[in-house]
Amino acid sequence: MLRFLSLELCNWAFARRQVIPLHECITLLVGPNGSGKTSFLDAFKLLLGSDRLYKKRNIGDYIERQVDKAAIIGRFDNRPVDGHYPFGPLGIFEPVVTLTCRMLLSSEGKWERDYAITPGEFNLDAEERRVDWHRSMAYQQLMEKVGVSKSLLRVISLNQGSTDEILQKDAEELCQYILEISGDKKVMEHFNTTREDLIKTRNQYEELAKTQNLEKERLKVLEGQVGQFRAIQLKKRQLASSLWHYPIAVASETEKTYREFAVDLQEKNEQLKLLDKQQQQVQDEYQAAEEQLTQVNLQFERTRSKERRINEQREDLVREGSRREPEQKEAEEFIKRYEQISERDLRALEHKKQDTDTELDEAKFALRQFQGRYDELALQEAQLDKERRIVYPNYVKEFRGALSLQGIDHKLLAECIEITDNRWRKAIESLLGRERFTVILEPKYLIPGKKVAEKLRYSSYVQKPDLREIRVMSGSALEKIKVLDPSVAGCLHWLNNIMLVEDVEEGHRVAERGIVSLTDQAYRQDSRGGISVYREGVYCGKLAIDAQLEEVRNTIKAIEKPLEDAKKRVDQIQERLVKLIEEIEEQKALRELPSIRERYCLLSETLRKIKANLESLDSQKEYNDEQITRLHNQSQNLAGQRDSAKTAAKNLQEVKEKLRKDVKEKTERIPQLRKQYDEALAVLQPEQKELLAKPDERERLRKAENYQADIESMQEELEKLNEEELIGIEERYKEHRARVDFAEEVIKKKQEEIDDYRQANDEAQEEYADMVTGVFNQLRKHLEEQAEMAALKVKVHINRIGEARWSLDYQLSFNGKPFRPYFHKKLSGGQAVIAALLLLIAAIKVDGAFSFMILDEPTAHLDAGRMRVVGEFLRRTGAQYLLAVPYSENIKHLGWVDMTLNFRLKDDEEELAPPIFYGVVNEHYVMERTGKIF
Repeated sequence: MLRFLSLELCNWAFARRQVIPLHECITLLVGPNGSGKTSFLDAFKLLLGSDRLYKKRNIGDYIERQVDKAAIIGRFDNRPVDGHYPFGPLGIFEPVVTLTCRMLLSSEGKWERDYAITPGEFNLDAEERRVDWHRSMAYQQLMEKVGVSKSLLRVISLNQGSTDEILQKDAEELCQYILEISGDKKVMEHFNTTREDLIKTRNQYEELAKTQNLEKERLKVLEGQVGQFRAIQLKKRQLASSLWHYPIAVASETEKTYREFAVDLQEKNEQLKLLDKQQQQVQDEYQAAEEQLTQVNLQFERTRSKERRINEQREDLVREGSRREPEQKEAEEFIKRYEQISERDLRALEHKKQDTDTELDEAKFALRQFQGRYDELALQEAQLDKERRIVYPNYVKEFRGALSLQGIDHKLLAECIEITDNRWRKAIESLLGRERFTVILEPKYLIPGKKVAEKLRYSSYVQKPDLREIRVMSGSALEKIKVLDPSVAGCLHWLNNIMLVEDVEEGHRVAERGIVSLTDQAYRQDSRGGISVYREGVYCGKLAIDAQLEEVRNTIKAIEKPLEDAKKRVDQIQERLVKLIEEIEEQKALRELPSIRERYCLLSETLRKIKANLESLDSQKEYNDEQITRLHNQSQNLAGQRDSAKTAAKNLQEVKEKLRKDVKEKTERIPQLRKQYDEALAVLQPEQKELLAKPDERERLRKAENYQADIESMQEELEKLNEEELIGIEERYKEHRARVDFAEEVIKKKQEEIDDYRQANDEAQEEYADMVTGVFNQLRKHLEEQAEMAALKVKVHINRIGEARWSLDYQLSFNGKPFRPYFHKKLSGGQAVIAALLLLIAAIKVDGAFSFMILDEPTAHLDAGRMRVVGEFLRRTGAQYLLAVPYSENIKHLGWVDMTLNFRLKDDEEELAPPIFYGVVNEHYVMERTGKIF
């Protein structure tokens, strides 16, 4: 395990020459932005062989222009660890080893670097020429042997606050990032090479196939041209044959037409003679049918007139019967209904009806009274139940409303007292009576209030406040009253003189002593005697609401039975009245029964005569309908015969006209056909005439118009085709065919190459997959080890999602909580940093040992608690760290570091920055964990 002891900088950035010691565990670089922290970290990267500097800077960006040489010298602890020397693989066993990066300015103005690895201390000025200097590639190979792997170089330094940015990659990107750090580069390069070879060969194959398709298309064109050339030769032969046969076909068709016309003309003349005879016969049939039809139509009209007269008579009788039948039926029903009814005194019945009407009016009035009272109480109950407010008598509400309209503030006695004993509530309320509605007014409102009371005839007192204090006597009515407003106390003084007693006997004894008494049933007694002072309604105090509601409900319950009885009485009287009215109507109808019977007899006789006349007319109508049907059918038959004869005569005339026209045309056409036939024979050669004379050959001839069409078509096609251009086309086709066949062989061989490359690619892909599995198995192992050190749990799985594509499932569990994926939003900032560092350290360990790491602002944006969590984790790993942070309040939370290197800004007047000085951040923290003070 490599450990830095110190770093010496020569002409590098802020220092002309300075040696900076480093702690074996955690060293903190502190300074403002621009003070040289990043330059210091880039010096470490160069010393270890890395090519990656901050923001892609060049070496020249860190070296003053006036010098041509610079160096970075690092001293390492080479003492054995577990029996192994860190630089033992290079054959170096001294306790200290020095690594030197020398940078020289070339003649072209470019900075070049080389490296030296020397045992013990190294003096660059004195020993520069006595050591071996290595170029970057060779130096990196040597460093790999001592544990500085390429993966360590890739992740040895994270930019400002970027530790958690690693976790912003998606699952596939994160997997690829780990492979770039820890994967076997030879396997990866071999896989990429075989894949590129396969893609390249496929592209070549596709290009050859594309060219071959074009050549095949050209071959098809040549095939078409060869066919076209052969078609021209065939068409020439066909044209010669058609030209020789065409005149023969013309002569044959002309002769045939001439002979057919002659035979047809003779047949049509015979047809004309026959048509003349048929036309005369049809004329005779038409005349006979017309005469018979006239006679039948006259007889038909006479029969129809008779039918109309019968129908008119019948309709009159039916109308009369329809009018009489309802009258007869009505009279019959009247007789059946009233002939069994006994006659009664009609006047007595009418007097009884008048008495019942009067009784009904009285019952309805009583019902309205009960219903009105019931509805009023039901409304009052609903208002009390809903509004929870006392309902006062209407004259009280009216008076108080008038006072409010005039802006007169007032108090109601009932609202200013509370009766505390429900047993005595009714008795005391009855005793108070109208005193409950006494209105209390301020003196300034007293006269205006009295005027309103006078106008509205308000029957309770209107007075000013009475503030007299009263000593309440035990057992008095006043004892049961709680005064809520002192302005009304004096109004109740008289209740102090009325004693509450259990019954009338006790009240009588009290009255004999000259004291007024009152029972709970509101019975008042004095020396004069006794009187009930009971009053309806409870109005005093808020507790009266429930009492008033109960009273209303009891009153409603008490009135329900009388109300129902009143409804029943109205219904009963209405039923008796309806029966009386029906009986009176029956008696009136009964007195008309003799006249109705007489009318019924007359109507029955009239209907009998109407029925007899209708039966006679129906018989006549039936006979007349038979005559009409017979004459109608006869007329239809005769009209059909006449029309048929007329149509036949017209058709015969049309046929005759057409035949005459045809005969005339054929007579004129025959000489012309004869002349055409002679002309056709004249142009024939002897061989053609010889063929025309043979019947079998003539049968095989096509129509002349077909020969003519073929001749015109072939001549037109031959004119369009350029025969000269197609000469030699068959030879060109054979040559192109040979080239296409050769190309097919080449494509076949290329396909075989693709198969070979595909097999190689499959093998490389399998090797690549095995490498990936091995890397992530090692990664899982190291992650679990690191997680155990950090007192947390991890899960790592990879999923294959395509060819050479994997995704990483990385989950963590902090403090025994459920596992969460690395990208979960609920991971704190400190947890995210630890998750990223765990992954990077495990990735480095896959490729080699993990000795140290450079972290630039790893605690950016973290609070004190999360900084402490990250510090505890770094210390548990046992590696050497260089942490760079700017000056801020957060430095005081970094008590877990072992040493600080303090950087300061260079003054504008100074050439170099002030020297780096170092110290301990928190001596107590270091001593607590290491037992040492630095």
